[in-house]
Amino acid sequence: LGGTFERSAPVAWPSVAANIVAPLRAGGFAVSIYGFELQPAGSLVDGVRSCAPVLSLARGTPIGEYDSLIQAEADAAAPASLLKPDLFFCDSPYARRTHVPLGNNCSINVVRQLFSESRVARFLEANAGRFDVAVALQADYFVATPIDMRDVGAAMGGDQGGRFVYLSDANDAFGFTNGFYLGPPRAVAAVMGRLDAAAAGQLDTSRDYERLLKSAFELLGIERRVSRLAVFKVRANCGVHWQGIGNPCPRTRREKRHHRCLRRNRFDHVLDGSVAAVMRVQQVHRALVDLLRGRGNCACGPRIDAGPVLAAAAAAANASGGGALSARCSEVRECWMADVALARGTMAFG
Repeated sequence: LGGTFERSAPVAWPSVAANIVAPLRAGGFAVSIYGFELQPAGSLVDGVRSCAPVLSLARGTPIGEYDSLIQAEADAAAPASLLKPDLFFCDSPYARRTHVPLGNNCSINVVRQLFSESRVARFLEANAGRFDVAVALQADYFVATPIDMRDVGAAMGGDQGGRFVYLSDANDAFGFTNGFYLGPPRAVAAVMGRLDAAAAGQLDTSRDYERLLKSAFELLGIERRVSRLAVFKVRANCGVHWQGIGNPCPRTRREKRHHRCLRRNRFDHVLDGSVAAVMRVQQVHRALVDLLRGRGNCACGPRIDAGPVLAAAAAAANASGGGALSARCSEVRECWMADVALARGTMAFG
């Protein structure tokens, strides 16, 4: 696990335990958990105050090995070559709409993400011999469906010399969706440790963060495979974002080229793409939005019981059949707009 745990880990962790850790243990794996935390140390996170600089995820989380760094120290070490405002589409209207309202600096956010992933990569590289499979994800991910044990088995088998990594395809944009990685430990470490290559100008920074990740796969000669894991981002302000589905529709010509909303069915990557699967995962999303409604801070304060949402997630795991969705997003408006209406005021895009 990596990133800013104080963002929403107290909410997100139970879903990781239920849908990542539990299936792995049920499959006979001994699971070790490493966490790297980028600590805000009093800075605002998603526009709300952060907690004291302590391991917020430790509340009920069996992290075996842990490392951290104060966010300001990571910012001070950020490569100047990656802080230009015209990189990663940080000068686009979309970036300004999604980052500025939360008080975020787009370029700094990109480098923080790269830095956190590089520290997880360092651990994996140093300890690759201890593990058969690596599963890495952001600490603010609410995992709505169980990990696919067939993907885990393939990763453990290490076919093609272990030069492949499973990713989600929920929000590919110009490249590959980041935030979830599953594969042989050294392959996962290689793609997560792309900060130095990006700073040296070896990767494509001219488009978005997803294109940067894709160019790392290309540079390293690693195959990207697709995992059908459904995840939602939960922000510190309790905003819930279903990547790829919850993206705002594009407003400019440049954004229309960038976002999948008008290019392909937004639901075809949800589990098996069936109507039943989509509707059940939407119910998990709705349950999570309901749970967090009216809460202004998902990092501090009383612990939030995610039990009802996990129950909905368990039902989603049994989704099958119902016929394939071939329609574009506008044709499933009835079911999706109900979720948007429920989420309005709490959904944070980005």
